[in-house]
Amino acid sequence: MKKLFVLFFLIGAFIYAFQINDITFDGQVGGNGYREYKIYNDSTKKQIYKVNLRGVGKDDITKDMEIYPKILAVEPLSYATLKIFGGDHTELPKGEYSFYLNFTPVSAPRLTKDKNDGTIGGTSSVPIIPEIEMNAYTGTVDWTKALDIENISYYKDKENKLHVKFDVVNKGYTTVTVAIRTANKGSSKTYSQYLGRVKPNIKMTRDVTLPMYDSGDEIETMWLYNSALGIIYIDKNLKTNKIEGGKQL
Repeated sequence: MKKLFVLFFLIGAFIYAFQINDITFDGQVGGNGYREYKIYNDSTKKQIYKVNLRGVGKDDITKDMEIYPKILAVEPLSYATLKIFGGDHTELPKGEYSFYLNFTPVSAPRLTKDKNDGTIGGTSSVPIIPEIEMNAYTGTVDWTKALDIENISYYKDKENKLHVKFDVVNKGYTTVTVAIRTANKGSSKTYSQYLGRVKPNIKMTRDVTLPMYDSGDEIETMWLYNSALGIIYIDKNLKTNKIEGGKQL
């Protein structure tokens, strides 16, 4: 169902000259989770949107969240910033919750003069961009226990490019969006790549090309991190298997 919402959203974005730089939240509610989004207007006309959050079911996570601004004006060929705040308090039990971010374009009435009797009338339209499904969580996650990188192996393809194949394991209770960063000793060589969203209690296999390295023996550490949230979830030393985490970028 989520893919369907995203598909409709992208169609709407194309029609209404609307773009957003990210469609995930994945932040903590009750622990001051925070995200900023850039809303782009590729048209030559000013766009105004009414923005709101909508919860799902009886456990409405959005009652403990805030959004700013609620009326967003985006100048032609420019962008505006939208902020979502997780808040510092919630009474909802620990877990993952879905909610929707909704944009309703607001069109100003267009005045026209009747050719026959000279009266002036107005018309307006309110196109709808479908809701974007997002996730948030409550409680505290120890990422050094919830996430890991397992079954790491290296190989070279037909073009002699080095690859690393591995599993991202999420033993936690909340979906997480991650990228991976590899580094040699001293971090003179580093390489990063976005991996995507990892749902709770699953193992996600990924294959990443490593253009910076000649051999897997060069790689000493791997991070799982989220640059949008500014979090290093885990920092794993491949030589010792020691895992650190919970650090800021």
